[in-house]
Amino acid sequence: MKKIMIMLVLIASMNIVTPVLANETEVTANIDVTMPCQEKLVWKYKVINGKLYRRLWNQTLNKWVGDHWIPC
Repeated sequence: MKKIMIMLVLIASMNIVTPVLANETEVTANIDVTMPCQEKLVWKYKVINGKLYRRLWNQTLNKWVGDHWIPC
């Protein structure tokens, strides 16, 4: 009988809900992080003297990547 009473007291004490008081806080932060954007690269094609050439174009920066046209 003692064991049953002890078990009931233990089970009852585990189920007691204790209130938790929390203060509402507002966190604001000025974070100036510049995320690098992915550059968009496309191949441009051109026929020079009957041969097909290609060159890489950076659409993000509007400039050529590399120095010359590459034969295909």
